[in-house]
Amino acid sequence: MWHPYGDIDDPMALALGRLVWASISLEGLINRVCAAMIDELAEDVSSNIKAAIAHAKASGDEHEATAVKWLKKARPGTYLRNQILHSAKIAYMTVDGRNVAAEFFENVRRGDDGKEIVTWHDFTVDGLDKMRAKIERVSVGWRDADVALALR
Repeated sequence: MWHPYGDIDDPMALALGRLVWASISLEGLINRVCAAMIDELAEDVSSNIKAAIAHAKASGDEHEATAVKWLKKARPGTYLRNQILHSAKIAYMTVDGRNVAAEFFENVRRGDDGKEIVTWHDFTVDGLDKMRAKIERVSVGWRDADVALALR
């Protein structure tokens, strides 16, 4: 099928699929931990993290503190997830109109201070694999949070 940004080959499709799966998995783990702490989950994972942290702070529960520690570690993974899944693929052009080899994901968002933040990510198999590895690294530790919450 024709696509305005061109087709991607099988290794790129596999790397992108693995990255998306890691992102979906992280969001699911975060929501699982948050659901054990707050009554109702919001649509977006960032709101759930904020609500769970606020609840734990108010309760002073030591088991919830373990969960908060992991949620704070996992939060940057959600930013990376959003940067990737809500980005546009960019191919730079030379003056003579030919594509340069470099292609990137670009994401624009507002920071907590309201300023615009532009993020670029390498659109190669290696670049996608590195992003996936970062997301998988922040996922580690969710079981400790889950077990701590079960002990309440």
